[in-house]
Amino acid sequence: MSVVDLPVELGHGVFARFFAPPGRSSPLNLFKRADLSRVEGDVSAIVAMMDQLIRDGFLVETSSGDLLVPIRGRLVLPSAGSAAPLVLFLHGNAPALFDRRTGRRKAETLSSDGYRRLQHHLAEEREIASFSINLNIVNTFDSYEDPLLRAQFALLSFMLLRRLASPYTVAASEEPLYMRPGTGDPMRLAEALDRSPPFPTGSTLQRLHALKSTLTGRLDFTRVGLLGHSRGANAVLDYTHFLPPSASASLSRGPTAINPHLLTAMTRLGRQLDGHRSSDVGGIVSLQPTPEPQTMVSDTTFCLVVASSHDEDTQEQATQVYDGLDCPRAMLFVHGATHNRFSEVWRRLPSKVDLMRRNIDCQRPIRILSNRGHDDIAAHFFGGFFAGRLAGQAYELGLLSAQHRAPIRVDVERSWLFGFPLVPGAVRLLDSRVTSATNLVSSSSVQLSKTELSTGYTPSHFAQTVPVFRIEKPSGVTFRIEVPVTDADDLEHVTHVGFRHAKEYDVSNPRSRAAELLLNFAIELMAGPLRIGRVIPGSTFRSLVQRAYPTRQWSGEVGQSGGCYEDTKIVLQTVEAAMSQFLAGTRHTSSDLARVDRIIIDLLPATGQPGNDIHVLTDLVLTKRSLPSAP
Repeated sequence: MSVVDLPVELGHGVFARFFAPPGRSSPLNLFKRADLSRVEGDVSAIVAMMDQLIRDGFLVETSSGDLLVPIRGRLVLPSAGSAAPLVLFLHGNAPALFDRRTGRRKAETLSSDGYRRLQHHLAEEREIASFSINLNIVNTFDSYEDPLLRAQFALLSFMLLRRLASPYTVAASEEPLYMRPGTGDPMRLAEALDRSPPFPTGSTLQRLHALKSTLTGRLDFTRVGLLGHSRGANAVLDYTHFLPPSASASLSRGPTAINPHLLTAMTRLGRQLDGHRSSDVGGIVSLQPTPEPQTMVSDTTFCLVVASSHDEDTQEQATQVYDGLDCPRAMLFVHGATHNRFSEVWRRLPSKVDLMRRNIDCQRPIRILSNRGHDDIAAHFFGGFFAGRLAGQAYELGLLSAQHRAPIRVDVERSWLFGFPLVPGAVRLLDSRVTSATNLVSSSSVQLSKTELSTGYTPSHFAQTVPVFRIEKPSGVTFRIEVPVTDADDLEHVTHVGFRHAKEYDVSNPRSRAAELLLNFAIELMAGPLRIGRVIPGSTFRSLVQRAYPTRQWSGEVGQSGGCYEDTKIVLQTVEAAMSQFLAGTRHTSSDLARVDRIIIDLLPATGQPGNDIHVLTDLVLTKRSLPSAP
């Protein structure tokens, strides 16, 4: 299928009011001339950059002193067909419009070209439209509220596309969007779109109306997704917070204060999006986010968080973002993937190339994924995710639980906590019942207790910092965990049972990595003294990779001239069995599942392994879902 690939440029003349406060509590706006003179401290460099960007046409100053920012990006959509789902792309903190070392203006590299191959894949193979937003203005001023400013650009971009592609009802007086006609004061976008042809050839109005003609009726704004990378990965998780019905000015970052005036401005903006609601956002991909606390306010939005073993920027800390979310979610931990090679733009920037080279040198002879390998991961996993959530191809979501494999060879570890369909009660945690259970059995004196994995934990081999059950037992014994099942759970009416699991061992030691038995556990269902179905050994779980790759990172802070340091991590991932898997090949049927009164997890002997055998597990769950097979 051919595609329509349209750059939305300065020539389309679309600008917007933008709010960027200079401090955590300041009501002032860096993009308002009168406020710049009231900011404490020396802002001469910012004023000089603003003036230069006005001369270059990248900012527009209105007669009232607003400094309007351009809405630009790359729009790719199927060349024909009905209204397509829409994915918004938000990029990270590069490139900028000025050289950060010299402060001089430089030729622009478009951040919006960072995922052009993935955009084409979505349009050609998945029939999904996308708009990759140019965020070079945000990158240039590098604000402490960075993710929220990127999310503000996403809200403004959605508003622009909505205005171009379908009728709108928001009063023109509330419109934050403007069109620059070439000379004179900008006019509100609503007024510009109400103009009738003919328009002067090559004029801003002609280009804008041509774009409107292309988009009319082509986008489905009830099926929206977002993909963000690096700082953009945090921004996409903030997006739904500002949409009705949950929109409020109370977003939290844990101990980090957020400017209340910015939150109020963005909440007001979200309410101007002409009926756009959080339930319209079916899926979000948060690719290698920075490790700051995140929350979600939409329990209908599915979040996919992606971390990687050789990330030279945020390392494995995306795992912390994943564990902090309260929405249906899944996580991919990709072995051999870097931070910068996911972006087609970043992989060519000299500063990024140098950092990648230093990190690759640290890994030798470990193989790092090529540029093509990163593109393949994006196409198959991210493309499949959006096809599953936005295009009605639910079987594609089986990639996230290893129900089926991607058509590429790549090592990924998976965690997930979701149910299909996404309905209340689809996921039920069993942890609390385990902690209070009295019928725990062991062939030794080992006790089951809750432990907090943290960066201060010794040894600190884990990527996650979460509460887990840590069981340290002699290698030669079996430790049995009996999870009580109540009548309310009734396994006949659920589809899967699962938990997150990993083994603890010295990952920095090659001999330990080679010798460790990683899957020495088994699961069975019991009804009184009778086993229902068969025992499922750990070695049969397709979701588990359970290996720690030797990873080293380069840092300028290690040694006087920089160097490599050990950064190998163990990742908790999901062990999950379908109820049908227990019954396969036995005389039992699904009606027998109603009799199950406990789930047994046996941690088996690690024969021949020196020292103690250590398991960690958490998130024991029952889920009800249906993932159809691929056609």
